Amino acid sequence: MSSVVKSKEQKQELLDRNSFCILPWVHLYAEPDGTVFPCCTATPLWNEEGPGSRYDPKFAKSTLKDKSILQALNEHNFNVLRKEMLNGDELPSSCTRCKRFEDVGNDSYRQYGRRHFGKHIDVIDNTNEDGSLKKLDLKFLNVRFSNHCNSSCLTCNAQWSTTWWDNSPWLKKAGVPKLLQLEDNSKLPFWEQIQPHLHTVERIYFTGGEPLMMPDHWKILKYLVDNNLTDKVELQYNTNLTRLTFGKLNALDMWPKFSSVDLGLSIDGCESDFDIVRWGSKWTDVYNNIKAIKKIENIRYSIDSWQKYFYIHTNQDNSPDFKICKCKHEDINKWEDFIPAKKETVIGGLDFLDDYILRAEKSDAISKLYVRNIKTNKEEEIKISDEAIGVPGASLMQKDTNTTKIRVSWESMATPGKIYEYDIVSKEKKLVKETEIPSGHDPNKYIVERIKAKSHDGRMIPISILRLKNKKQDGKSKLLLYAYGAYKHSVPPSFSSSRFCLVDRGITFAIAHVRGGGDLGDVWHTEAKKKLKKNTFFDYIACANHLIDQRYTFKGGICFYGGSAGGLTGGAVANMAPELFFSMLLLVPFVDVMTTMLNEELPLTPAEWELWGNPKKFKEYFEYILSYAPYNNLSKKDYPSMLITTSLFDNRVLYSEPVKYVAKLRDVKTDNNNQLLKCKVEASGHGGMSGRDNAITELAEEYSFILKTAEIFK
Repeated sequence: MSSVVKSKEQKQELLDRNSFCILPWVHLYAEPDGTVFPCCTATPLWNEEGPGSRYDPKFAKSTLKDKSILQALNEHNFNVLRKEMLNGDELPSSCTRCKRFEDVGNDSYRQYGRRHFGKHIDVIDNTNEDGSLKKLDLKFLNVRFSNHCNSSCLTCNAQWSTTWWDNSPWLKKAGVPKLLQLEDNSKLPFWEQIQPHLHTVERIYFTGGEPLMMPDHWKILKYLVDNNLTDKVELQYNTNLTRLTFGKLNALDMWPKFSSVDLGLSIDGCESDFDIVRWGSKWTDVYNNIKAIKKIENIRYSIDSWQKYFYIHTNQDNSPDFKICKCKHEDINKWEDFIPAKKETVIGGLDFLDDYILRAEKSDAISKLYVRNIKTNKEEEIKISDEAIGVPGASLMQKDTNTTKIRVSWESMATPGKIYEYDIVSKEKKLVKETEIPSGHDPNKYIVERIKAKSHDGRMIPISILRLKNKKQDGKSKLLLYAYGAYKHSVPPSFSSSRFCLVDRGITFAIAHVRGGGDLGDVWHTEAKKKLKKNTFFDYIACANHLIDQRYTFKGGICFYGGSAGGLTGGAVANMAPELFFSMLLLVPFVDVMTTMLNEELPLTPAEWELWGNPKKFKEYFEYILSYAPYNNLSKKDYPSMLITTSLFDNRVLYSEPVKYVAKLRDVKTDNNNQLLKCKVEASGHGGMSGRDNAITELAEEYSFILKTAEIFK
């Protein structure tokens, strides 16, 4: 049997399933000890029972110590995994981590694989009936050649750094080996096995240890360059960037030849802070190497080649939200604007068909899709729904680019996700997949709206609204107003089935797209950094007051909902305008900004100074942070009912922050409202408990609190 699924339609259906991942067919992940796993996320370090092995132990027999790559990938449990994916309705148990990410709406490694390698779905034709592979068709190499590294970072251990091992005498006594190298742990010469696949591989991820210190890394790069194989290979790195050379080889000479080079730099701070956290590395080396790579600081490029032209996605020429340039292959020095930069509009990348170019952009916190006819150069928006506000997406999974049909997704705050087959020419669409809501759902019962509020400085702040269609806009409804406002994070007006247990009971749901996030691009973010941070809080209060003025709710009828840096927003506005709220949910909130920013021993703090300012070094930042920090500004007044959550295992916002905040709040408040603290002592981090059931339980607790304080539940 060549494959369980044969037809083109069946393959596309399989690819669209949440139970399928293409990586076990096209991907090799190997550890320095020779062990092979389906991917680098095959079960997490922590499970419900507590700490365990890093990977699913049933794959431990898949090792290159006594097997070839194909033999290792055809071990029994690999075969079972592929067979389950071809035939099952649920992700296999080894894919728990991806399932957990997807259950809470986050991106997963499975989805990453689909985006980059879904076009190779025909590879399943290489599958035998028992799930084994007839041949290797590797497209993605993710290999840790060794743990050799020149740094002993505070956040690392001897498994990933030989230098860390040098500073740990107890490891020597315990007999823990210092250096692990794949070449020492492979039965067959690893290079001889990998070399043929370098002619078809599309993506290589280098990590370690420190990959730029490893001979195998440079051997691969040289082979790709010498054999003119670089134009379709994307490189990814996790590196400390302390060196760019190896013998006579120089990365600066080799990297420009590749289609894409993505550098993930291990940087926790600058100058002496870096030298302390990244012990053994020198900030001056990293800084000089960054300058050498970029030459022009902060300029980013992503290049596509199509029909004798290069298309360059870049932020050069003061285009913080990007633009797209083009040039002929034979004249790479003559660039012209293809999609010029637009004010407060994020320009996305391109996808190509023979006669059409697809692209996306986002403005006013609304994403849109566009298609351009290459022959006529005319461009128009792809409108897949009559709804004005939603989240569209397009994908080109097919190999054949001589087509006018694409896959377009759509969802809104009222409409669950749908995938259509869309014809660019005829505008016809055919529904091929729809997210099922088992309890039933009718989008026509609801209204999705977009309004704007004027902030204190005249800036117009978008608000996305979801409410019942048959509920009067009479100023009597309770309203939940969500906000985040930091790290350039955008909050899309997407679908969430859980919200309807509130909306169906008459609570209006709204998102305040406040500054600090990236909803309107880079400037939207920078206008709420450092000494402009209060713009986030002013924006939120302006949105709340505008919703009151427009009779969506009333003064005292709002519930604040936000977590982490969004919890900071909630804590600040609670001090500034507590009269607006009947309750607040502050989830793992960053409420003690000052203490955290003064403690440079915390690994995340030095990097955070870029956003908040360094109060330890500069008086102006000390005074400014002190003026809005939620904990420091608690005072004797009435506060609304609150539910504040934290976790003992939160490594981003230490549990001490919410705990001391609640203690002081209870001491100074003059009201009789409940300010509740929930501290999770189970294996739970910044993102909450793992597992679908635990996530549902936590959400039920939060929504029960809202309904109780809204006096919907007595």
